[in-house]
Amino acid sequence: DIIDKNLDPHQDTANEVSKLLGYLIQREDGKKMNYGFSYGLSKAAFSDMYGIDFVIAEKYYKSFQQARPEIRMLINKVAKLISQFGYIETIFGFRRRFPNAFGKKPRDIFWEAALAFNSMIMGTDGGIGKLSALRAIEYFAAKNIEIFPILQEHDENVFMVPGCVDKDWFCRELKQVAEHVVELKSPLKVKIGVGKNWWEAKGK
Repeated sequence: DIIDKNLDPHQDTANEVSKLLGYLIQREDGKKMNYGFSYGLSKAAFSDMYGIDFVIAEKYYKSFQQARPEIRMLINKVAKLISQFGYIETIFGFRRRFPNAFGKKPRDIFWEAALAFNSMIMGTDGGIGKLSALRAIEYFAAKNIEIFPILQEHDENVFMVPGCVDKDWFCRELKQVAEHVVELKSPLKVKIGVGKNWWEAKGK
């Protein structure tokens, strides 16, 4: 729903948690909660990792659970899967095994389930990025334009592109290719930056 409405998920979490807390928190706090609590950090671990007072971390944790109940539901679903099969899969069929979770009661393997949830999300994310790069190379090669993939970092791809290529046209074409490498219930949204280096392309 957040993606369908073209919202920033980290800002949206910050907004929803702010409502529950009764005071304003920043997007960066929403980002920390999305990554930290979704991937299984406890209140104490969250406090230690981000240097946040434990009392505040506890408030963040409780408010996040209220604002994002679907996250716990997904982790519980993953717990049932790794309990039944002993592994989790990305949408591309790549597996990560969790032998210690196999046959256990789902309620007893929360941390394994959170790690499996992380693996499923990050593995799918990386797979989409790799496929996007390959499709882009093929697409522009068919137009006699050779682009060079330099780096993939999580959900970001960095390309070296010939200077003779019109950058506005290239960005439009690349965005079209990247947003259709896989068809998901929530459509992919791609942001493209241009610069002489990665830092500049990210708008830093």
